[in-house]
Amino acid sequence: METEKEHSIFDIEFIEKSTGKIHSKPYKTKKFKKFFSRHSILSTIFSNVFHLIVKTFFLIIFGIAFFLLYVRIGIYFYEIWLLPVSALFMYVLSVYSSLNAGRSTILRFCRVLGSLLMLFVIACLFLAVLIWFESLITLKIALGSLVVYYIINIYTFIKSNNDPGSKIKFKTLAIIGLILVSYSGVTSLISLTPRTIEIKPKTEPEIIFWAGSSQLPDDPNNIDICKKYNIAFMPTIREKDVGNAEYMEAYKNMIAHGINLHFAIGGNSEFFAHIDNAEEFPSIYKSIREWFINESIMSSPYVVSFSIDAEPPDDITESIQEKELLETLDYGYKNYPGQKEINEATEALREFKELIEEDGKECGMIQGSRFLDNADQDGDISLFLRNVYSLPVKWDFKITMLYRTNRLQYDESDDEPSEFFIKSVSIFYGALIEGTKFTTSELCFYQNVALEENSEDDLAKDNYIFIGNFEKEFEDTTYIKDELFFIDFDICRHFRNDKVFFYDLKGFLSHYGWEGIEELGEYAQQKDKSYLEYSTYKSLTFMTFYCGLIIIDIFASLEKDLT
Repeated sequence: METEKEHSIFDIEFIEKSTGKIHSKPYKTKKFKKFFSRHSILSTIFSNVFHLIVKTFFLIIFGIAFFLLYVRIGIYFYEIWLLPVSALFMYVLSVYSSLNAGRSTILRFCRVLGSLLMLFVIACLFLAVLIWFESLITLKIALGSLVVYYIINIYTFIKSNNDPGSKIKFKTLAIIGLILVSYSGVTSLISLTPRTIEIKPKTEPEIIFWAGSSQLPDDPNNIDICKKYNIAFMPTIREKDVGNAEYMEAYKNMIAHGINLHFAIGGNSEFFAHIDNAEEFPSIYKSIREWFINESIMSSPYVVSFSIDAEPPDDITESIQEKELLETLDYGYKNYPGQKEINEATEALREFKELIEEDGKECGMIQGSRFLDNADQDGDISLFLRNVYSLPVKWDFKITMLYRTNRLQYDESDDEPSEFFIKSVSIFYGALIEGTKFTTSELCFYQNVALEENSEDDLAKDNYIFIGNFEKEFEDTTYIKDELFFIDFDICRHFRNDKVFFYDLKGFLSHYGWEGIEELGEYAQQKDKSYLEYSTYKSLTFMTFYCGLIIIDIFASLEKDLT
């Protein structure tokens, strides 16, 4: 019995037989027959090679994104390896199906139908972007390329598979189906498997509450609590506050009792620091410094640091809230800062930091997560909102806002979704537009802290976390009711943070009073272990999503250059 011979997709004789191009019906001339056969063969080879190149390209891009994510949090989540294994499995299955589609009616039907559906969806999206948006050049190029790809792919496939003569055996298809079902079952089983992470606090950190200068405590009992449990404050201060006797009295009272002050400096035009007002901060600090020197508190060791709170300009934030996702992208690229603006903002903030260092104080920045900008180290995502997160200023520390009340929670008591939730595309908006400022679950918080702690960012010596938001409007959230901030606090201590920031004092006191602050101080002295339990699929969902965001960040630089 003869064994079936293996053939290459580039085997001309095999392709002639498998594609049925040797017909029983004679052609008028041998020359025409030879031309027709060769043309069909070239179409088959072109279709296969073209399909293989495109699929391999997407696999390589995913591989780069996976590597960039793995180096940051791979040591904490072994299930991350399921992502590249799944990607490789789907790649092999897709390539096999594509190359053998002409030998099976089922595979042929699936390939043509799938390609037609993708072509329809991408073509509609491409036309919408082309008609409605002036910018978004990268998206237009990408969508246009995909449209061309699917048209060529469908055309060459149909031309090269008019009359399939060689069939894949039913046994082979059954084996492929069994492998697919088995892999899907194993993957589902792993994804649903519960996992446990041990949370082991390793520090007794300084607890720092954001506060208005008028909100600093003056009651002796409350001050004693602060001294006993290493509780400090981050009072806000602006140039218009210079000379305010009430504020200065509050500062001196804190200093006299040995309580640390970490000042948050606001701008003149807007409180938050961004590209448009960065040049204001050196002069603002000079005014504050002169006031502090005249009042003899500048040299105090309890005046520890000065920070800026980096956020987008108010007009951009308002515009984003009023627009849909694609309009937001278009708006952001139209307002992308020029190199001159970037250089001027960078020099202003460097001067600001140098002035503070000359006084022997630390200088930091409050920010949303810069993980996306760290993926390819070009800072284009934050500049998209005219933010200053990624400017090359070497801060002494950065504080990343990871709030768990600003997002609609699954078990939140509110009947109506928040405006933020309605105007966003769930996590996508939160991660792309606001960084990872907003998180939901303990697992999400843990993963984001891990990303920050293992960031390759060389723009800050130390990384800290802002926990919250404790504003009164979130009083009905599970986070506030069940005091879930203790879990976040332990996660920060697990990652050896020696400072943890809380936003804000007024909101925290409205929920828990000074008894709650005393309880938090006592809790900080304990180092009992706890355990974070989660289903593996939730972790995989997070990491898959971030791989997608990394890919967006990689291609965002092209948009920046073309716009």
